[in-house]
Amino acid sequence: MWNEPTPEQLARIPPLYRTTKIPFDDKIIHLHFFIPGQDTKLEEIFSLIPNTENRHQLILLRHSFHWYIAEYDGDDLFYGYVNLGDPEMAEWGYISFIELREAGPYGIHVIHDTLWTSKKFAEVMKTQEARVYLL
Repeated sequence: MWNEPTPEQLARIPPLYRTTKIPFDDKIIHLHFFIPGQDTKLEEIFSLIPNTENRHQLILLRHSFHWYIAEYDGDDLFYGYVNLGDPEMAEWGYISFIELREAGPYGIHVIHDTLWTSKKFAEVMKTQEARVYLL
């Protein structure tokens, strides 16, 4: 994983089940992870990869994968929205932080979006990166 979140960033995420009664559109998305695809601008990707020596390792998938994090158990388990390039199959669910960290076969790396600012899920779905999948 490139740009792993800091302990301080992780500590700001509500514990699991804390937002259960909040409608999905109103849930706050605290972290964003992604695997860039051909639909991602390279300059945006490069701004998030800390070491220019790693850029040659980048492999782009046909579509970007996105993990939007709303809750965290403080150890390994996130709860959030996942879009693996197919909007009809995108869903809310549990995500293993360990598995996100270890993802990366064949030069594919999960990137923590360090430019991300917390926002409501409804706002996330209005962004350009989400609209790509909703067309």
